[in-house]
Amino acid sequence: ETDHETTVIVTADHGHNLGFAEDDGGLFHHTGSQSEGLLHVPFEIINPPAGWDDVETERLSQLQVGEVVRRLAHGEPFDESLVGDPVAAETVGLLGTDDGTWGLDFSDEEYAHWSRMIRTVYDGDRKYEWDSLGAALEYRLDPGRPCWQAESEADATVPEPARDCFDVPLDEYKRRAAGHSQDMDFDDEVEDRLQTLGYL
Repeated sequence: ETDHETTVIVTADHGHNLGFAEDDGGLFHHTGSQSEGLLHVPFEIINPPAGWDDVETERLSQLQVGEVVRRLAHGEPFDESLVGDPVAAETVGLLGTDDGTWGLDFSDEEYAHWSRMIRTVYDGDRKYEWDSLGAALEYRLDPGRPCWQAESEADATVPEPARDCFDVPLDEYKRRAAGHSQDMDFDDEVEDRLQTLGYL
């Protein structure tokens, strides 16, 4: 209960690949990918306080959500320094070291591919993506098609400012993460929920 107006944020932690040949590279689900379908998620603010524009066209990183919520809670105006490029994202690989594939039978090569670490940085109408297997790609983006991307360079040179968005080099971060085991045991309620959501 509150005497204040209520503001609601609608967003997601990630989207999904839907199997489209060009946009999603034929992939389905969200493992082992940093496609636009995965990274470009909705961010709708319903009933914001005064001083917030109806539409923001610049990119907002999920890392800024906490500050957005804080400003909304205190009735403060939006800060334009929260949006714009570069915006960075990363995925470390499959969960855990004991059963990170949920019991699927992968060859060593397949496991390395699906468990590779991927980093992505947005720079204007370009997106740079590189991984722990040594691949580096550049994609063209179109602001009019939020979940669309087209590969423009298969052996791209990732600019140093893009790499500098991360404090720890990719190989070192992946090595550290691989050294930790993640508990993959769930109680029945959590396992049932994951099954319903399609994770198991």
